[in-house]
Amino acid sequence: MGGVKALANGKVEITDENITFPLKDFSGAGLTVDMATANLCRYSLLDAHGLQSSGLAQQGEAPPPSMLLLWVSKDQARQLHSDLSVIQPGTRPVEGSACVCVCLHESVSVLRVEQAMLASILDIVGLRLGNSQLLSPLAPSESLQAIRTSGDTTHTSGDTHLLKLLAPQDLLQGHTDAQPTASAHKEPEPIYTVLHSCHQGRYSVRIAKPGPEWIPYKHNGPVRRLIQFPPPPCKGAIGVTTEDLECLDSGQFLNDVIIDFYLKYLLVERTPKEFVEKCHVFSSFFYKQLTRRDNANEDSTSTTAEHRRHQRVKTWTRNVDIFSKDFLFVPVNQENHWYLVVICFPGLEEPQCEAFQGPAVVRASGEEGSSEAPPEPQAQEASPDAPAPSEADRETSTVHVEPIEESSSSPPDCTEKTCKRPKVCKRPCILIMDSLKLSIHKRVVKLLREYLQVEWEVRRGVCRDFSPEVMVGSSCKVPLQDNSSDCGLYLLHYAETFLQDPVVHFDLPLRLERWFPRQQVRRKRDEIRNLILRLCRFQSGMMGNVVPRGTTAAH
Repeated sequence: MGGVKALANGKVEITDENITFPLKDFSGAGLTVDMATANLCRYSLLDAHGLQSSGLAQQGEAPPPSMLLLWVSKDQARQLHSDLSVIQPGTRPVEGSACVCVCLHESVSVLRVEQAMLASILDIVGLRLGNSQLLSPLAPSESLQAIRTSGDTTHTSGDTHLLKLLAPQDLLQGHTDAQPTASAHKEPEPIYTVLHSCHQGRYSVRIAKPGPEWIPYKHNGPVRRLIQFPPPPCKGAIGVTTEDLECLDSGQFLNDVIIDFYLKYLLVERTPKEFVEKCHVFSSFFYKQLTRRDNANEDSTSTTAEHRRHQRVKTWTRNVDIFSKDFLFVPVNQENHWYLVVICFPGLEEPQCEAFQGPAVVRASGEEGSSEAPPEPQAQEASPDAPAPSEADRETSTVHVEPIEESSSSPPDCTEKTCKRPKVCKRPCILIMDSLKLSIHKRVVKLLREYLQVEWEVRRGVCRDFSPEVMVGSSCKVPLQDNSSDCGLYLLHYAETFLQDPVVHFDLPLRLERWFPRQQVRRKRDEIRNLILRLCRFQSGMMGNVVPRGTTAAH
């Protein structure tokens, strides 16, 4: 940088917070130079061919296998100049040089994984700070132009030392004596700044007093669409924007777009094809539309409330027979709290037992004392001596209420991968998977029963009983959130775990406390963000290769 060279003393480490250069000084001793990633303005990653085609290679000299160019802010450049001055005593990098040139010993084709990770990290930084120049690297020709006109950032005539190092002599003619053509524009001093920080995987934002190490906060500009999923020409695509991406920051509530996108992604990319045919996932708007208030043009005198509610969403299932499905997934948002409702076997009118041959059964078949077959399911009938429940009692007794117990230390024994029973019970029921214990679900279960009843009448032309005795409502014992903002993430992880390891034995209430560790949910914000940015690069044609199914970017 600015005429100062140094040998590496290890690998360059780039995170969404810092870039660390391990270097050797004049005596061969190691030292570390750090810079904040937030102070990065733009970047370019070039292979040998790109260096030759752009002119950024000396004639007759072999270029390095690849090169990483990092343009930094004025304040960061001054800090780097100070740090690098200890490498060669008695010298200082030339002021005005704002580009760090890193020569790599491997080609870009070998560093494809690192290239993808670098793009993912800088996507996150660029979107967070509103720097659109970090959302894509500069092309080879743009890199040369940026070096020659680095006065856009530093108000000088360009990085002549870097040009002398890299470029043929004819490219320098008429350049080294050039003068800046535009006067420097003095930025107004900010009265506050915004600090983005990351600690143990948690992001935070706060207002801080500005100092020399800070750069002014810049809004990321107008909202723009990042991806459509599934991509065209598929129908029913969900568009995700830069604004939607912001709700994946730590402490933010997921919005309906992220919920719908990830549920559709799970069904298209992460679920076994044979199981997809047994499932239907409703949009997050389904329950909202089903339960909205009556409009003035809705006839509330000659039409029952359940028929009016069904009328609002009747077209949502015109191309699907929900009663031929085993599981219906309904995301619900009540008072800004997300939870998942799974309607199981809506086409069944009574519990059924069938033989089961899962992987756990196969493993246990050679063990002594294998599990015995469960007893045949009994209809839930009241005692003959008990008084018959009233209609009001039937409507409110929708959910099993269990005393609060200590969490079970054993893994669930009712899923496809864990169940060891040779016979399992399928039961028509409505399962509530809520990451908070404080929610009330009676009305939700009641409204969904009424929807199923009207949908059956409309589709089949006959009446059918969807009473609480037939379609049982039950709150599952599931892993619970330990903060106030991750309810949407738990909803998505409940659905993902169910789709990949479905429940096969319905002995209610389901004991799923050990279904998955909380650490998987804590990582989900970054996983979904990386997924969206990876799809964005792929759909924009930047990566050039199809990303293998089931992989995620990491950093």
